[in-house]
Amino acid sequence: MHQTVPSLLVHRTTMQQSPVLNAVNAVLVVAVALPAVLATRALIQHCDIAEHTERIDPSALELSDLWSKDLYCRLYLLHPISYVNVVFFFNVCVLFWLISLVQKSTWLIDPYWTIIPPLINLCYMYHPLTQADEHRQLISFALVMVWMC
Repeated sequence: MHQTVPSLLVHRTTMQQSPVLNAVNAVLVVAVALPAVLATRALIQHCDIAEHTERIDPSALELSDLWSKDLYCRLYLLHPISYVNVVFFFNVCVLFWLISLVQKSTWLIDPYWTIIPPLINLCYMYHPLTQADEHRQLISFALVMVWMC
């Protein structure tokens, strides 16, 4: 008896997306950065360094503190590295995960490997306690942008 062996070669078909879907995805790439940008901008405008001088003690936090503006102001002003990590955890990990469930694809994380570094750089540049030389900041930002291209 003669058996046929299935072909090991898989014919690839090109997947072409509609221009409308491409436009929606382009808008999505920009829109997903908005929560982080808007939250940081709100903290820049509404958090006074004179009012928020006490560092955060994680062991003293309670669940009700999560709804406190004071906590987020102190996190942003006194713990900027932690702030950036928390914001991008929720913005990238949680938000992108939710979007990937809807789209059944994790493509969105790929463009953000190049978009996140300039956003972090801008966050540090405009931090109220920044004491860096303005020329050094601009050179640093320019280098990050060159790296991104």
